[in-house]
Amino acid sequence: MRFILSFAWRDTRSSRRRLALYSLSIVLGIAALVSIGSFSANVRQAIDAEAKGLLGADLFVTSPAPLTAPVLEYLRGLGGTMAREQTFSSMLTFPATKRLRLVQVHAVEGDFPFYGSFETDPAGGLSLLQGPGGPRVILEPTLMDQFRVKVGDPVRLGRTTFTVAGAVRKVPGESPGVAMMAPRAYIPLAALPDTGLASAAAAPGPNCRRGRPRHEGALRLGPPVL
Repeated sequence: MRFILSFAWRDTRSSRRRLALYSLSIVLGIAALVSIGSFSANVRQAIDAEAKGLLGADLFVTSPAPLTAPVLEYLRGLGGTMAREQTFSSMLTFPATKRLRLVQVHAVEGDFPFYGSFETDPAGGLSLLQGPGGPRVILEPTLMDQFRVKVGDPVRLGRTTFTVAGAVRKVPGESPGVAMMAPRAYIPLAALPDTGLASAAAAPGPNCRRGRPRHEGALRLGPPVL
């Protein structure tokens, strides 16, 4: 073995600079491959984390029709935590001024969003919709400023009177520009049937407009089973 190494070293006398160049090229190539692999892994992790923040969940299902029982059963069978939401446009009435405004109603159920923060004023997020005193609603701050509405004031959606619980400040995955066409109003999903806006058999009052709801299901998956 010593003879082979000695013989190889003697043969490199005339081209050691070239050998050093080749060796350096190999080292730099390996370093570049390792760096690219590490960069790709970091980008993949960043995209996965950002995607969760944009969706607010691990799995998101949306449909113009109500989610059927087999779909809901399949989603629940995946394990984890599930939340539901119905979104549609309707007219919101401000009894104090007897004025109307087209809003985008979000009827929510569960702890969605699972990732990111749903910021409100006062703080509390969607938990502000829970509590005594009848159904509650969270409105856009621009809407509250426009109609001079404050926390505790009544507003009417369909056939139901809601109490303003707060103002929405930030929703994961949504740009503030979304509210420019129709300000958002968040209500509990359990309060939706009483409004008469999502039922085909409902007979809304003169100021009610039944919108076309968008039905959504969000799922936060549990840890993988090994």
